[in-house]
Amino acid sequence: MESELVRLLRDLIRFDTSNPPGNERPAVDYIADLLRREGIEWTVIEPRPGRASLVARIKGGPEPPLLLSAHLDVVPALEGWEHPPFAAEIHEGYVWGRGAVDMKQMAAMCLKVLLEIKRGGLGLRRDLVFAAVADEEAGGLLGAGYLVDHHPELIRAGHCLTELGGMTVSMELPWDISARPHFLPKENAIERVVTSNIPVHYDPLLMLSLSAGFLLIFFVISIVLFGKLRNIKPYDIQGG
Repeated sequence: MESELVRLLRDLIRFDTSNPPGNERPAVDYIADLLRREGIEWTVIEPRPGRASLVARIKGGPEPPLLLSAHLDVVPALEGWEHPPFAAEIHEGYVWGRGAVDMKQMAAMCLKVLLEIKRGGLGLRRDLVFAAVADEEAGGLLGAGYLVDHHPELIRAGHCLTELGGMTVSMELPWDISARPHFLPKENAIERVVTSNIPVHYDPLLMLSLSAGFLLIFFVISIVLFGKLRNIKPYDIQGG
């Protein structure tokens, strides 16, 4: 039977949120309906018709909130796909589709974390906030940027967990230099952390999924539930 997490991911992929034009509202409505049925409060912000973001919150203690964030838009799917980009088909144990890696997988994991915490009735030391935002692929002015400029109270947090990225360093050179994690064998610190505890062979897509999932679970459990980092090792996970 398909797991809830896989079902969430496949459902989100089936919304064509290619940017341009974006049209994230149907995906936001899907998330809002799910949260409504689970009794989780949420707010939808729509600066332009169809360009919507959602912010959900589970209330906790007085410590600064933890913000989980994922963008719902994707880059356009050009020709040459082996499987339809918005069908979310499963082949050889992988979910295929535009957004499966960037970054509807993170949106699905954030949703799953909210659902499990709400269903478990866990007492949190701080609020847990989830922002599903629009327009990241075109600069974020209608998504995260709009929330920061017009609704900062919805997303103000002490910690934020979101997409892997980098910080560009400006230098007087004809190019920019940036540092960011990447997925080449033996050259990624995140991969080394994960593979130190999980006996799998190197696979870029597998490492991306395991890295994001491991970091999300580690920080949510450690910071939100316990209030500090702890040495949590995942169980033996078989890849494939």
